[in-house]
Amino acid sequence: MNKICPSCNSLFDCRHDDIANCHCAGVALDAQQLAFIRENYAGCLCNTCLQAIKNNFYTFEVNPVYRKKNRTV
Repeated sequence: MNKICPSCNSLFDCRHDDIANCHCAGVALDAQQLAFIRENYAGCLCNTCLQAIKNNFYTFEVNPVYRKKNRTV
C-alpha cells in the first residue's frame, strides 16, 4: 500500500499486511524512539526517516524527555 510519510512527505510502500517484508521491520528502534514517533507522527514513516531517527535521535539531545537513561559518553 502506498503511503505518504508524515515527516518528509515522500511516497513509500507500506506492507503492514506483510510486516516481515516491510521496510520498517529492518530498522531496530528502541522504546524511546518508538514513543517519539507515536507522539509526533500519525501513521508510518518512510525508511529514510526511520533511519534518521535511529541514527540521530540521541545526537543533539534536544528533548531531554527522550534522552537515553543509561548512556555512556
